[in-house]
Amino acid sequence: MIRKNIKIIIAIVILTIAALPCIYSHLNCEVLPEDDAFITYRYVDNIHSGDGPVYNKGSRVFGSTTPLYIVWLTFLKNILPETSTPSLAVRLNFIHYILSALFLLLVVNKTTASKPFALFCSVFFLLQPDMLKISLGGMESFLFLWLILATFILALEKKTVLACAVAGMATLVRPEGTICIPALLPLMDWKNLKRLFACAMAYITIL
Repeated sequence: MIRKNIKIIIAIVILTIAALPCIYSHLNCEVLPEDDAFITYRYVDNIHSGDGPVYNKGSRVFGSTTPLYIVWLTFLKNILPETSTPSLAVRLNFIHYILSALFLLLVVNKTTASKPFALFCSVFFLLQPDMLKISLGGMESFLFLWLILATFILALEKKTVLACAVAGMATLVRPEGTICIPALLPLMDWKNLKRLFACAMAYITIL
């Protein structure tokens, strides 16, 4: 037991060390989001100002493909109203970046039963400059990624109803989240009709 706890502590220390430069980069980089991100930011600003989820004030047209990321940024905007929306997106994207690394660790550990390899994959992911650059672009990429990974770790743990609910959340971040459904089918218990119905309702209800 003591040896196991030491290994866990060492893993946490390694992950923390790998995560620190990522957090630092998000909090200290120049705020230069990708062009498409400003579509999302405009919706957030209009919601925050009381004009609703619209791109042009007074025009009741919703044209975003990432409504859940809009909800996330609107939540942040209500807590930190004096901070610009682009800054909120870029600075706090480290949360989704680190969550992606943690869920990657869980998925790899579950599928390979190798904790050292899972830890290596997670640390390698955290320290990838190209991945970090994407996160600093201020878009929804890593919110989407950790929800996809969370979907599969829940399914692998036989928590299929919750997995389908999270898959619905992933779909609300990016439409391609629908790929979770065919991917989850082999993990379903096809003899349990009540659970299948509950899974379908969990996904549909979120949407």
